[in-house]
Amino acid sequence: MDILKRLQSYANKFRLLKPFALIILVVSLAAAVIVIIKSHSHQNDLFLIPSLLGLVWALNCLGLLYTFPEIPRKSKKEDRFLLKLKLKLKRLWYWILGLLFIFTSIALLIISIRLMGIWFRDYIG
Repeated sequence: MDILKRLQSYANKFRLLKPFALIILVVSLAAAVIVIIKSHSHQNDLFLIPSLLGLVWALNCLGLLYTFPEIPRKSKKEDRFLLKLKLKLKRLWYWILGLLFIFTSIALLIISIRLMGIWFRDYIG
């Protein structure tokens, strides 16, 4: 299966999560801003790491949900040259965005695991 078709299917399957991702985005942003403004020491920023992680994961999810529900069709043999070129350039752009989304998700997963380890060590354990 083509990577663009797979991302499109994920975006369409999870389209009902848009409101929840938006709520998580707003709540995480508000929590991060409040913690940054009210924090006077390292001990007072208990919820900074989880709120920042919630913020970036919500942004990543919204990027998928808003970018990939519709992808350009593949060019056909009977299409004119300029239309083929236009469709191929659009699909190339979506491929670049798709790869960026995948690499960003992998990087976020690694960073999330490390930051949550730090958070548990400093605040929970």
